Amino acid sequence: MQQKQNYRKDVAVVNISLLGFVPWINILKQNDSIRFSTPSNQYGNKFLEYSYFRALDGWPESKTVSLAGFLKMIREKKYPSSADDPSIATFPVKHIELIIDSEKFSKVSKQPGLGTNIECEIDKYILLSDLLMLDIINSNIYTRPVYFTSKQELFPGSL
Repeated sequence: MQQKQNYRKDVAVVNISLLGFVPWINILKQNDSIRFSTPSNQYGNKFLEYSYFRALDGWPESKTVSLAGFLKMIREKKYPSSADDPSIATFPVKHIELIIDSEKFSKVSKQPGLGTNIECEIDKYILLSDLLMLDIINSNIYTRPVYFTSKQELFPGSL
């Protein structure tokens, strides 16, 4: 519809099932249809194929971090899986939050009564496609609507 009939060209359509496929990620980045902050040398790197939850001493399980902070901790491998194998990134929190600036968001969506934050709980692990989906949400929240084409199992409960 977008290509043939120029319908809703303002909406970026992202096929989640292809987000783990590096050539598709490169196409998205080259087309400049959406933004994301994960550098290309990382989404082709094995250590980001998946990351998993690992509790840390001194971190309460209920701790919440910002979506941007969550993405950063995985991309920087701040929490490697172990000293023996630092190649796999882990995350010490399952609760993430996206704070929404209502005034900025109103330039993208005119829907009334929207909340000022989105909180969710991440499952025990995330795949590269999950990481990029969260990155796309974080990077495009104030610039354009994004439609993801398939159901995502990242969140254990219903939203």
